[in-house]
Amino acid sequence: MMQVGLRLGKNGTKGPPCVLRIDCVFYHYLLKELRLSRFYRICFIKSQNSRNFSFILLETRYNLIDYQWNERVVEMVRERCELDHAMSWLSTLGGAFSALGDYFANCAQIAGKISVNQLKLALRLV
Repeated sequence: MMQVGLRLGKNGTKGPPCVLRIDCVFYHYLLKELRLSRFYRICFIKSQNSRNFSFILLETRYNLIDYQWNERVVEMVRERCELDHAMSWLSTLGGAFSALGDYFANCAQIAGKISVNQLKLALRLV
């Protein structure tokens, strides 16, 4: 548990602070809205009848990390890295076989096959 003070409005505001016990995550979003929205700030001050606030920050009730989604994202990133790596290799090999295809017919055919594989990977990247 942690206590944080906040003063909204004029510096000369006196009186005891309004004490609010809230979740740490809610505090983060509350401060964000108070900074961004003048209307929300005015409504908040009116609803609490104070300009001085003391927040007692409580621990969050549940885990904020979605581990299942995290695993899915890790797999997508890993797959994207592998596809990029494969594309760079196919591009290098395709260029080399294409250059050799000027002199050897079988190299031109291999370059064509590599181009088809590059297209398949490119469609998968999109």
